[in-house]
Amino acid sequence: MTLSNFIFKDKKNRLYFWLAIGLSVFNLTLFKGGWLHPAGFGYATAGLIEEASTNASVGLWPIGYARVLAFFHWFTHSDTVVVAFQYFFLTGVLLYFFFTFHYFYGLAKNSFLLLFVFLFFDPLFLYLANYITADALFTGVSIWWVTQLLWIIHRPRPYQVFLQAGLIFVAFVLNYQAAWYPLIALVALLLSRQTVVLKIAGIVLPLLFMGLFFIYTRDANYREVGLRRFSVFSAWREANNALFLYPHVEIDHSQMPSQLVALDDSIQQEFKKNFKHLKGVTPINGLIYLETPNTPLQHYLYPYEQGRMSGIDYKRWAVVAPLYEDYAHFLRTHYPWAYCRYYLLANVKRYFWPRVDKLATFNMDQDTVDVFTRGWFDYRQSTFFNPDRRLGEVLIGGFSALFPVVNLAILIGLIWLIATGERSNHQALFLGVIFTLAFLVINAIANIWFAPVMLEAVITPLITAFGYLLLIYDCIEKKYKATLSSNISPGM
Repeated sequence: MTLSNFIFKDKKNRLYFWLAIGLSVFNLTLFKGGWLHPAGFGYATAGLIEEASTNASVGLWPIGYARVLAFFHWFTHSDTVVVAFQYFFLTGVLLYFFFTFHYFYGLAKNSFLLLFVFLFFDPLFLYLANYITADALFTGVSIWWVTQLLWIIHRPRPYQVFLQAGLIFVAFVLNYQAAWYPLIALVALLLSRQTVVLKIAGIVLPLLFMGLFFIYTRDANYREVGLRRFSVFSAWREANNALFLYPHVEIDHSQMPSQLVALDDSIQQEFKKNFKHLKGVTPINGLIYLETPNTPLQHYLYPYEQGRMSGIDYKRWAVVAPLYEDYAHFLRTHYPWAYCRYYLLANVKRYFWPRVDKLATFNMDQDTVDVFTRGWFDYRQSTFFNPDRRLGEVLIGGFSALFPVVNLAILIGLIWLIATGERSNHQALFLGVIFTLAFLVINAIANIWFAPVMLEAVITPLITAFGYLLLIYDCIEKKYKATLSSNISPGM
């Protein structure tokens, strides 16, 4: 039976499919009608709109989302249309994930209802879709890709290898976080019954696509700013991460390359001026040195941005990128233990309890919109009502607490499947749990190393792990009932 027949020829499945569609329309209407603020704007929004308006071939952020904004701007200036598209795209891939899960594993009644509520009743995806950043589309493509990997594991077909390679590429041009997706795909392909040739193609193709995009972006950077490098943003991010150790060590200038001394002097002055505030900064504060005015990295940029009223001047940010990258490398290599303690270990805590403040906050807690965003969406005013972030933190804050629980429970569930011998009775589930655990581990290592973690970075592994956790619960309940039944004598 095909998936479409499974959905539309089964009365119950068909009912829940249309219920999910109806709920999505109702939720979005209520959400947008209930808030006076038009949409959520993150730190990246103005830069992405600049990239879209100039049809830039390269920018501080991956150009994929700027292309999406430019496409919609071609026929409408409504931010609501963009938000609606993002939300219904998320709804579509969640439906694909939900029914694929039920198709392969046959969720028990309670687990079926719980997963349905988790995916289609909670407000997390409304908040995610309401942001004019790449996060919603990246999450949607990632969920689509993970679902495709489940098909590769359980019902492999040749076309799936090419589709998942294409999805990795699309995710990559939206968010460079997809750079480690080929590693996760490798796990799925190893668990699959695909031929060796197709398995190799499944790994080589996404690497080829990303490699071509890498060359394109590097050459575009060279044309635009004279730097033959792939990402300017990565240099700023590395410097941001390295500065978490700065208040806790004494920097030795005698070992520092001469070209870094002026930058270090500037940073040192800023830390002395704002020591009380900056001493307590940790990875919990995210990309604070990159996003916040009057912090050391931003302060050093000021001479390069004189006359800039708003938005981000990419060329100016690019000028200091090699210097920031070298400075971050110096701090990491000369103070490795401090880097591990004040960034990596602190980021472990942040990863397993990700913050929701970005999603819960509209427009970075500001009630004004910058000139680029206002012009792009044809807003008549620059000031908007800013809803209380505490409500958003209450509505979606539970996902932060759920994530560490799900991580631990999946590991315990795998051990239970092996220890009880149930893996042989539930081979499909066992393969899925192995894949999920690998996904969680790879995602954790990559996120902890590269950047302070926000909730939106763990939504896809959270959904995947939560689904398998419900299946493990079904197995435990079934085994318990079977054991209980066998212990009851026929005469009783």
